[in-house]
Amino acid sequence: SKFSVALPKMPKKVRNAPRGTRSNYSFGVRKERYVVRKYRAKGYKVQQSKGSRGAADLKATHTSGKKHNIQVKASRLTASGKASISKTEMSRLKKSAKATKGGAVPVVAKFKGSKMTLTSAVSGRTIKL
Repeated sequence: SKFSVALPKMPKKVRNAPRGTRSNYSFGVRKERYVVRKYRAKGYKVQQSKGSRGAADLKATHTSGKKHNIQVKASRLTASGKASISKTEMSRLKKSAKATKGGAVPVVAKFKGSKMTLTSAVSGRTIKL
């Protein structure tokens, strides 16, 4: 399977990257773990993409059958403090959600500092867990 429950292993090119780059990778992984904890607390079963190379970083399925394909965006590098998702990433996320068996809601989890906002990639509306 493309997804596993275990956290992704740090890619070799990141392990060998300059220290600042590596800490940014770790920052992103910590935010992904935070999203996983929040979803699991609400009764979702969550799988993480290996190396976060897929369209969605996380795939969450609730016991009710509701599914979310989640792209986590967190950055300390942008001047505004906001992480952004490119049009290409957004398109890939929507396509992967549509292709998911039974359909899934494409969700973008953005962080501003420690505050997380979940947004539907289709409607742009804020999602509450």
